[in-house]
Amino acid sequence: MVKDAARLVALRETGLLDTAPEDSFDRISNLARRVLGVPVALVSLVDEQRQFFKSACGLPQELAGLRETPLTHSFCQHVVNSAKALIVRNSLEHPLVKANLAVGELGVNAYLGFPILAGDGHVIGSFCVLDFKARDWTDAEIALVEDLAAVVTTEIELRVARKDAAEGAERLDLLLQSAGEGIYGMDMHGNCTFSNRKCAEMLGYDSPAEILGKNMHRLIHHTCADGSVFEEHECPIYLGMKEDEVANISGEYFWRKDGTSFPVEYHSTPVTRNGEALGGVVIFTDITERLEKERELAEALKRAEQSRRRAEVADREKSRFLANMSHEIRTPMNAVIGFAELLDGHVQSDKGRRYLDVIRNSGTSLLNLINDILDLSKIESAQIDLNPLPCDIRQLADRVRLLLSHRFEEKGVLLDISIDPAVPQLVTIDEERIRQVIVNLVGNAMKFTEKGAVKMVISTVADDEDVRRVLLKIEVSDTGVGIAEEDLGKIFKPFQQGASAGLISEGGTGLGLSISKSIVELCNGEIGVTSEEHVGSTFTVQIPGVLATSEAQLEAEKLLPSDFSDFEPSLILIVDDNMMNRELLSGYLEGSGHEIHLAKNGAEAVRKCSELKPRIVLMDIRMPGMSGTEAREVIASDSDLVDTRVIAVTASSMMGQERRLRNTFDGYIRKPLRPVDLYEELEKFLEKRTGV
Repeated sequence: MVKDAARLVALRETGLLDTAPEDSFDRISNLARRVLGVPVALVSLVDEQRQFFKSACGLPQELAGLRETPLTHSFCQHVVNSAKALIVRNSLEHPLVKANLAVGELGVNAYLGFPILAGDGHVIGSFCVLDFKARDWTDAEIALVEDLAAVVTTEIELRVARKDAAEGAERLDLLLQSAGEGIYGMDMHGNCTFSNRKCAEMLGYDSPAEILGKNMHRLIHHTCADGSVFEEHECPIYLGMKEDEVANISGEYFWRKDGTSFPVEYHSTPVTRNGEALGGVVIFTDITERLEKERELAEALKRAEQSRRRAEVADREKSRFLANMSHEIRTPMNAVIGFAELLDGHVQSDKGRRYLDVIRNSGTSLLNLINDILDLSKIESAQIDLNPLPCDIRQLADRVRLLLSHRFEEKGVLLDISIDPAVPQLVTIDEERIRQVIVNLVGNAMKFTEKGAVKMVISTVADDEDVRRVLLKIEVSDTGVGIAEEDLGKIFKPFQQGASAGLISEGGTGLGLSISKSIVELCNGEIGVTSEEHVGSTFTVQIPGVLATSEAQLEAEKLLPSDFSDFEPSLILIVDDNMMNRELLSGYLEGSGHEIHLAKNGAEAVRKCSELKPRIVLMDIRMPGMSGTEAREVIASDSDLVDTRVIAVTASSMMGQERRLRNTFDGYIRKPLRPVDLYEELEKFLEKRTGV
């Protein structure tokens, strides 16, 4: 039970805890019992250690007299914790409550409860109905209990706002009169027996008295929207009273006193006493505004789809333009730079050589700008895919040193690269992209350092959750001009440079840091900077979840078991919005005897789980629409899928999120995954074939 201090304050401010039963709440509970035909209806308030029954209609006297139970006997605590309805058709099969003592000791089998709210929307309890046998709750029954929970919430809000209001019948009448929906009651002849003010107002009458005694069908429900007569014997309200059935209807029309009409959504509930039909209660809402908003939303979605298509066309045009620009500019620039190099040996005068250097440097700068713009465009359009492979980080550092050493020597700045001895022999990264980040950071540091040194330190930190993985850390420090505090927030944005301490004079495209940030984030990492003007800057890259190996381990892993035919044939559902990831996993399992099915999003996964009842679900987490975590919650709530095991397969490496996923899912595999990773996880849930 989560002890939410604000929620508990809101609960106590109602003044309802440990108070006597009241007719207003018991009427609502008894109405639910009569309409739904259930033995028990409760208004349950949940604090830190117990649930207190403000209304306990139908409970055995020994429980009703106590007026409370500990949370060990409470289904309502789950409504409070989730702030959602709890629908239990058979508690013996429901994973959330089957171990609750209310099942074994009290015999509670079916449960339907909705949140009761107070204060600023805090959930303080549940309005619920119980049955001692399994029950398949209908949509109409669910809607009725939801409405009555809202009535209980309104009753509590009125109590807090009007503490001196009358008890009993006056309280119930005030609740009805204050409701935002139109409410009226009828006898078995369809004549109005009561009406709240909102009902009269919506129908164009000055007061409820004008409606009392009138036949409501002939008064407000006599004609369809197309002008045809709506016969009373065809009316769902009339049929519901006669046949003791709840009606939930949307889109029919009620008629006002002045002859105009409006679309409504209404809930009609028959009223009985001791099995005798007495009439019905109708709660209705004018849905004119909602239908208009739905129309506006449909139009907005249409416009958004048109905008999306135009954006796709524009993106294709941009890509085509960038490709053409690259070709058209690179060709003459190749000649400019090439002939500048050829002229280097022919120009002897100092002035001529200065002019030649300007041509050569300007051409190189323009070529770098073209490369940076193309890289940024690819990243923004998600056209860059990472290709993580085992990489010797020490060799990578040596190549960077060799590439940049000449430029450092020319400027007279020291380049110091050190690697912590604890760094593994091999780390699985996209070597080309990490090299690009390092060159950008080291080159940038050199550009703005006139004297002193640029130092790069590479280290790793062990992963507490997975001994095979490390946090890769790259720090690049300089003794340069530094960055003003007001510029720190913009230097990672495209075409942005710091303006302090002479940065502008150094030129550049303003894209290197933006590209580096994008690449690091593609690796699920973070990049940050600390700086002091005229002292220097330190850029820090941290990439978690990097697979660490050695040459010996790579050879040893080839001998690890990864033959998926070792397991008894099972139905496995692979869920990922990326087609290549689906194909990769299915490729690992191909020919192993397992029945493989694919889904490309969470909603499709839920649907296929319901249809196929898979033994294993390999679930991606980040997907459009319904995420993998949301899909897992739906699957876990389905009593038909208690044997289905859902394994998270994710590229996320954030430690907090990983712990949450490990606690939420049955299993966990981190991308990039190897066949042996998949084998080891499946081994936890699948039986080995006989003799294997």
